[in-house]
Amino acid sequence: MKDLSNKIIQSIEDQAVRPVPRWQYAAKKILFWIMSVLLVFFSALALALAVYLIQSIDWRVYAMFGYGNMLVFILNAFPYAFIFLLAVFLISAYYFYRKTPKGHKINVSTLVLLLVFSGLGAASMLHILGINREAYFQLARMPFYHQMMFTKEREWSHPDRGLLWGEVVSVSRNDFSLRDMSGKNWKVAYDNSTFFEDRIYSDQGQNVKIIGQRNGIDNFQAKKVQKWDGVMNCNGHRNMMRGGNAGGMMGPRGMMNWK
Repeated sequence: MKDLSNKIIQSIEDQAVRPVPRWQYAAKKILFWIMSVLLVFFSALALALAVYLIQSIDWRVYAMFGYGNMLVFILNAFPYAFIFLLAVFLISAYYFYRKTPKGHKINVSTLVLLLVFSGLGAASMLHILGINREAYFQLARMPFYHQMMFTKEREWSHPDRGLLWGEVVSVSRNDFSLRDMSGKNWKVAYDNSTFFEDRIYSDQGQNVKIIGQRNGIDNFQAKKVQKWDGVMNCNGHRNMMRGGNAGGMMGPRGMMNWK
């Protein structure tokens, strides 16, 4: 026994092992806990963003994209990037929690369930409080985001497929001028057969989404005009009319009485 003790002491001296200061141990413990909590939060945010993105898309227009059925459209529009980030954050949270002082005492299945349910609970709160909507708005202001994700703004920016959205710049009797998200001006024609959604503003500056047909480089024939219900307008600012009470007046055959 004495020989073993001497060997241990000798090994410590040979390797120049020094005791870790208490403050370093405490700091590391706190750091692992902070990282675990932050990663669970980020995983919840990624899930909440995925839910918001799925909810924001107009799934009923899938046929206009040429997809054979809804399932194919879902597979193309699904927010894979957020689900990937969700998995990365949860795995990282698992790793850092294992590094906490009592992290090794919880078995794998229990810890995985704990992290998953914690993430789901936090994601639900972020969705209820609207934090995911605010996060989406900040992301939507970045041009590269619309290239990476199938967003509502990107969905309605396909005039060749009959989908157009933007800000009403000026209005005349048979047409109105529309500026889209990229800054392009469109002349949108309408007639007695054009349907205007009830309760949308007739004033210029209103953001609308239009189903119709492209005629030429910058002409568009409107079949249906609806209020824009995205989280941002084409100026990159918050859409203040989103979910609000608009007060447009309807004319014969559902046509708007443009002022």
